[in-house]
Amino acid sequence: MRLLDEAKRFEFGTRNIPDQAGFAKALDIWAAIGWDTVFARLESYTDLLKGALNMIEGAVLDTPLAYGDSSGIVTFHIPEMNGADVLKSLGDREKVLGSPLEFNEESIRISTHVFNTDEQAQRLLSGIERVLRDGVGTNGAQDG
Repeated sequence: MRLLDEAKRFEFGTRNIPDQAGFAKALDIWAAIGWDTVFARLESYTDLLKGALNMIEGAVLDTPLAYGDSSGIVTFHIPEMNGADVLKSLGDREKVLGSPLEFNEESIRISTHVFNTDEQAQRLLSGIERVLRDGVGTNGAQDG
């Protein structure tokens, strides 16, 4: 087999035309909503979430508080608790999704979105308060 001396050497298989068409439609939807509206909502929601997390005693906000110094990703941790265990508990009980960080086993990453609701933020925040109060175990024991 001879590798091409251009970018095509990294291509494989066929192109996913439905995926590309869907992406084009998604861009049309975003344009109809208005990019300024999208970015303003993302900033507002992220700031709300960071401010609320910052007020929960026992939770540590790792993301800078100022949106200009961050993005729509909110990272926090609960000292001495494993982030993956906390996320499993939040997923099981409050139906909250997030990602543990590979380089810090305590940290949890929440990716906010323009379509997130205040009810979803409240579920996350209530879940964090529950974990701080009761732990991550199903029996209420402090497992972290």
